[in-house]
Amino acid sequence: LPSALPPGQARAAGPLLAKALEGLAANATLTSLDISGQCIGDIGAVVLGRALRKNRTLRELKMDGNFVTIHGWRSIRGCLYGNRKLSYLAQPVADVEWMRAYWGGRMAVCQRAIAQASMDIKRAFKSTKGRRTHYVLRVLEEKKQVKIANKRMISSMQRMDQQLMAVLGEIQRSTAANLVEMQRTVLMKERMKEAQALWADAYKIVKRIHALEAKQQPLMEAATQKAWDKRSAMWKLWVLRANHLASKKKDVSWFNALGERKKARATSPDDSAQLNCLTKEDAEFLLAAIPEDVAAMCKMEMEKTRQMLADEKMAETRVDSTHVGIRSEVLALRALAADPGWTN
Repeated sequence: LPSALPPGQARAAGPLLAKALEGLAANATLTSLDISGQCIGDIGAVVLGRALRKNRTLRELKMDGNFVTIHGWRSIRGCLYGNRKLSYLAQPVADVEWMRAYWGGRMAVCQRAIAQASMDIKRAFKSTKGRRTHYVLRVLEEKKQVKIANKRMISSMQRMDQQLMAVLGEIQRSTAANLVEMQRTVLMKERMKEAQALWADAYKIVKRIHALEAKQQPLMEAATQKAWDKRSAMWKLWVLRANHLASKKKDVSWFNALGERKKARATSPDDSAQLNCLTKEDAEFLLAAIPEDVAAMCKMEMEKTRQMLADEKMAETRVDSTHVGIRSEVLALRALAADPGWTN
């Protein structure tokens, strides 16, 4: 690279390169670009900055060694106000060194001019032996203006250097923020994929729970209705058998004891409705209390009673199996909800 080129004289990018840089505005595939050492100058940097205002695909950019001054870097910084995808821009080490070398040379010239002006003033006073003649006053005024102009030039160079570093610092902070945002976005997408998989599993579990509940409800209703119908029929059957035994002077105290037991248990209108039904507890009591000499005469009723108990037990088993299925699905759903990916 040339050691000193006036920064005010921007180096124009070639027409083909400028056209290519303009095409970045419509780019949808290129994610990394290296145009280091192409001498695009400020004009090329401005074209690139305008393209990057629209481009949302480019992630990495290297453009050192292009003789870009603060004016070109301001255009690059401007695109980052809306561009949240460019996450890496290499530090322009060569361009910064070139600009600082140029400014250093110019400031050295200015410092020599200031020193020379001070020497000229001293020489003028010395030539007149300290008298403030018209010649001395003219030299003093001329050299004073020279010193002021060169000091302003030095201040301008220092200010330009500070502004350049500030612009480059803003660029680095913006790209670093974009990188953090992109990493956060990628992490969020990964977590969303994990969460979506968990949500899909949870949805399947909920569907299975609804299916089990839909299956359980008719089972419970059917089991309840059939059970009470059978219990009512069985009670009527036993009442007929007890009346028949009583007419033959047989012992029916066991049946009367069951009746007293049912009346004692009926403490509410709902319980009194069970007086005309043979419940599970009544059936078990009846089978255990019936005397052996009477059991032979009640063989049919006893078999039907045992069959009724077996049918009720089978119906309860079916309902319980759906209860177990629902509980297991609920536990599986709680396990999914406890997964860190569920809420993250």
